[in-house]
Amino acid sequence: MAAPPSKSLSAGDELAAILTAIAKLNGDTSFEQLLCAGYNPQTRELEAVVQIKKNAGYSGGLCTAGSTEYVSFFAFFGGAWQPLGNASVQVHDLAAITPGNPVNYAVYRLSNLTSMPCATLAGIPLRAILSWEVQPTGPDFVPTWGNVVNTNVQPMPADGTTGEHSRLMRIGGVTIDRISDITHLAYPRNPADPSHGLAVIAGDCAGDDSPFGGELIVEGDFIPKPDVFDHLTGLVLPGGKPIIYQVWSTRTDVAGAPSQLTNGFNLALFPPLALLPVTFPQKSVAAPGPVVGGSALDTYYQYMESDLQAVNPRTLAAFEAGGLEEGDYLIEVRPWAWNGSAYVHLASQFKTIHVFNGFKHTEILNGSPTTIARPQVALNLTSVADCADVTIGATLTGHYSVTDRFFGSLGIALVPITIGGNPAPENAITVTPDPGDATSYDGTNTTGSTGTFTLDTTGMKACGYTIELTAVDRAIVDSHCYSHWNQIGVGFCLRAN
Repeated sequence: MAAPPSKSLSAGDELAAILTAIAKLNGDTSFEQLLCAGYNPQTRELEAVVQIKKNAGYSGGLCTAGSTEYVSFFAFFGGAWQPLGNASVQVHDLAAITPGNPVNYAVYRLSNLTSMPCATLAGIPLRAILSWEVQPTGPDFVPTWGNVVNTNVQPMPADGTTGEHSRLMRIGGVTIDRISDITHLAYPRNPADPSHGLAVIAGDCAGDDSPFGGELIVEGDFIPKPDVFDHLTGLVLPGGKPIIYQVWSTRTDVAGAPSQLTNGFNLALFPPLALLPVTFPQKSVAAPGPVVGGSALDTYYQYMESDLQAVNPRTLAAFEAGGLEEGDYLIEVRPWAWNGSAYVHLASQFKTIHVFNGFKHTEILNGSPTTIARPQVALNLTSVADCADVTIGATLTGHYSVTDRFFGSLGIALVPITIGGNPAPENAITVTPDPGDATSYDGTNTTGSTGTFTLDTTGMKACGYTIELTAVDRAIVDSHCYSHWNQIGVGFCLRAN
C-alpha cells in the first residue's frame, strides 16, 4: 500500500522569523530585482530569476562586457546559514527594455544543499541575495543594488539507508535500477510492468534491452559526506580524511580476474565560496592514512564531495570497455571511511553489465577486406542496375538487409539534395520488412531485418539521387546514449521523359 501524501513541507518557526527580516536586507530594486528562487532536488540545481528593468546603466551594450549581476545562495540547516555557492549573469544596456517590458534572466548553481530521510523530510529555508557588481559576502549581506528572496525548498530525499554506506547510481548513463539483474542489459520503463525499469530522469540514457560499449562512466556517492575541503579551492584541507575508494571490474560469464580501474579523469567541483566551478584532475593515489587490511602499494581515489561541495558529474571511475570482448562484467565499488585512527572498509556495491562493442564482420574498406564492429548492411536495386538512368514517374524497387547481435532500427530514405539552390522534392520510400521482421526491435528480432523497398519517382526533379540505408544497434556507447551505426547507399540518375 502506498504511503499517504505529505500534508506539508514546512520549515516551521525558523522560516517565519526569517521572513520578518526581508525588508532590512533589501537594497534599491529600481534597476534590477530578484523575482524568485528555488531548488530542484532531482538535478541538484539552485535557480533564480533576475529581472532587468531599465535600458541603461549597465556599463554598455551587447558588444561590451556590460556588468555582472551576482546571486548568492544560503540555506539554513544545522543551526546556521550554510553557503551554497554563487551564480552570475552578464547584463547590458538594451534599448528594447521599457517600463512595461523588462528582461528576465535565469541563473543556476549546482549544490547538494542537504538530504533527509523521506519519512522526516522537512522544508529548508533558502536565501538568495542579488547584488549588482559586488559579490555578496555572507547571508546577512545588504546589497546596494538588488534584493533578497527568502523561501522554503525541499532538500534531496536520502536513500533510507542509515550509517556509513555507498550508493552506486549509474553506469554508462543508465540508472542502476534500469539494468536487469538477469540479462544485465539496460531496459526502459514498461507501464504494464512497474517492476521493469524506472522513468528516465536527469538525462539518463533509455535502454531497450541494451548492452553497453565504449567508455562507461561509473557514478555514485558516499554517505555521510565529511566536509574536509577548502570552501574556496575545493581541495582537501591539510590533515583532512575524505572517503577513499577503489573500483574493480571482473568478467563473470567466463572465468576472469578482477582488474582495478585506476585511469584519471576530470571532475567539476563546486566549492560553496567559489564563483565558478573548479576543475579537479582525479587520479588514483596512496591513502592519506593507514588502511585496515591495506598495503602501502595500494592506490585509491579520493571522494571530493560533501554536503556543501557538489561534484558534477558524480563520476567514481571511467570503465574503458571499448576494447573488451563481449560478455558480462561485474563492477564493484569498494569504499573506506576514516574512523579517527585508520581507514575501515565499508560495504561494497556491485552491478553486472553486458558489454558489446559492435557486431564483428568483414567489409571492404579502401579496397581491402577489413574486420569492423557495427551493423552489417546491404542495399541493392532490383528493378534497375545501380546508377542506372530512369525516367521521372518510374517506380524503383530494391532489397535490404541488416544483420546484428543487438539490432535496433533501420531507415531508408533519399539523401537530400538542392537544385539551383532550392531543396529538391523527395518522395518517401516505402519499406516492407519480410514476414516476421520489422524495421525496429520488437523484443524478438534482435539479429536484424530483411525486406524490400519501393520508390515512386513521380513529381521529382531530374537529377542524380542516392537511396541510403541507415541502421543502428541498441548498444549504449560511451555513456552518451549513442549506438553503433552503419550506412550504405545506391544511386540512380533520374531523367525527364
